[in-house]
Amino acid sequence: MKITCNAKELAQALKNTVQYKKLAITQCVYLDTTEGFLRIRSTDLETEIRVAIPARIAEYGRCVIPIKELSHTIKSINGEIDMSCSGDIATIYQGDMSIGIDSLAPEDFPLSAIGADCVHLLTMEHSQLSKIIDLVLPFVAVNDPRRVLNGVNITSKNGRAGFSATDGCHLQLLGVYPQLVDDGFSVTIPPSALKKIKCLKGNTVSIWKRIPEEGKPSNVVYFSTESGDVLATRDIDGEYPTIGRFLGDLLEQQIAEMAICPKKWLPICEQLETSTKDTHSVANLITLSQKEGSSLLSFASRKGSSSIQGDTSHSRVFSEQYSSVSLKKVLKALISIKVETIDMAFVGRNGTDMECLTFGTMSNGIEVFCMILPMRGK
Repeated sequence: MKITCNAKELAQALKNTVQYKKLAITQCVYLDTTEGFLRIRSTDLETEIRVAIPARIAEYGRCVIPIKELSHTIKSINGEIDMSCSGDIATIYQGDMSIGIDSLAPEDFPLSAIGADCVHLLTMEHSQLSKIIDLVLPFVAVNDPRRVLNGVNITSKNGRAGFSATDGCHLQLLGVYPQLVDDGFSVTIPPSALKKIKCLKGNTVSIWKRIPEEGKPSNVVYFSTESGDVLATRDIDGEYPTIGRFLGDLLEQQIAEMAICPKKWLPICEQLETSTKDTHSVANLITLSQKEGSSLLSFASRKGSSSIQGDTSHSRVFSEQYSSVSLKKVLKALISIKVETIDMAFVGRNGTDMECLTFGTMSNGIEVFCMILPMRGK
């Protein structure tokens, strides 16, 4: 293999790689050539990323080079470099400089069959998908024994794609209306893979799923852009809670509703929070309450109290405790997408007296729905 490419473009591509550090071969990038491009592939055995940069190809071929050594070699180089690979040595040239790097056998690199026998699920704008990823990832469960909750569920129904995450204390559901090809699919994607989608170049992202072989399940999901970049990952096994199904019934049970400004709520939560060490301790519980016929929403904790004047009064008294950490997480997510006001409601849950705090809005074509479950202090 002999190619010429831009050192900075190659260095940037190497920043957007994944690796499994317990095996030498997966601490490398797989480089191969196609017409006018150098393709760069990496894998951590769960997720594989393939990106391409422009290159002049003098001799087609392939090689496998350690990511760390290649990144260190080119990090201070500007302009174009020449690269060749022969046998077990890859050499970087620029002018009178030449640096050799030990390479590994390309046939030992674990590659997935990206793009083979896939069904197209949907296509959406890259910028919109990136915004959704930022909003939904903070709500993913961490180290939950129900492994499926440790991912983001993407599903489609009636022309809408929904992105859901929950950790048992609160949930986030984002709805968009992209170019749907398959209405009725459901996949659950690891957060580590979703974070890497941002590194793919292109204006649109398409989601695909491998068609299973007869008698064998398939859980490989692909994200591709029109520029040819691809991310392949695995659908997390398990049935994700059907969040979208119960939301309609839930909202019909709402007992109070008002419009609020997230920027007004956030400083109150921060002011009344008494401890930042134990995220869901009694010390971090804030009581939200409202008296019958009043439009004043009251906040109280061990540290003090405050209130906000709402736009409507209600006919039912309610008083529940919520985690200040959960409240801040939701409010910061809303502020990040520049939501000025949002509809807030308290709804009954499963026929009990526990009132779930819910928020709903529409921002830049994205439907946002958040729900926070009450906490019981002891």
